[in-house]
Amino acid sequence: MGDNVTSLLHAAADPLLRALASHPDGPGLAFLDAAGVVREANDAFVQQLGLAHPTAIVGRGFDAFLTDREWLHRWLEQLRDAPEGPRQVNVVAPAGSAATLHCWMRRDGDRFVLACVPAAGAATAHSMAHMQVSTELSALARAYAQQAIELQEARAAAEAALADLRTSHWHLRRIQEVLPICMECGLVKADGAEWSDVLSYFRQNANFLSHGYCPACFEKAMAALDAEDAAQSGQPSSSRRTTASS
Repeated sequence: MGDNVTSLLHAAADPLLRALASHPDGPGLAFLDAAGVVREANDAFVQQLGLAHPTAIVGRGFDAFLTDREWLHRWLEQLRDAPEGPRQVNVVAPAGSAATLHCWMRRDGDRFVLACVPAAGAATAHSMAHMQVSTELSALARAYAQQAIELQEARAAAEAALADLRTSHWHLRRIQEVLPICMECGLVKADGAEWSDVLSYFRQNANFLSHGYCPACFEKAMAALDAEDAAQSGQPSSSRRTTASS
């Protein structure tokens, strides 16, 4: 009988029922008919009721061992095909000893499968199910944390690129503005600034300037350097061969 009910619990969709089926102590299992009479029971169920042998319970109503006898019949009337529980049940053995059980029940055709564990056993089953859920949640949390880091890095890179674009756009607008220039001396005046020469203005407001020589100035600079070298060495100057900026 026990193997049949255990297989039903293993196939249940409820992870807590599956945990009960795998519990090391095993649940107390019984088949009840529609009237709540026990038709089959395993040894664990018999021991939970304080009995010595299954014959002491088979053929008797399970409600005879309950402190609230109407509770079982209300549950049987309300039960549908899906497993229900846990429900706390207070039982009293014939010898007068009391115990608290956590019970699950499901319909199996025209009969009912009842699975019970002591309160401590139910807590263990809950812990096993919660441990599995906690492990899955931890894995999801690690994945979300990694995604958050990657998103933050991508956002920082995008913000840096946007800042560069804004700076380049600002400088471009400054260059494209109408710039006042003196018709006589060639000085220019930016908004709120003093008059200055064009070269100084571009040095302050343009990022694309690159220093170099035009061909004519290049020749003059090289000639000056040759003359300086000749004066220091006392030898005739020699032409320097290099390239001017295009």
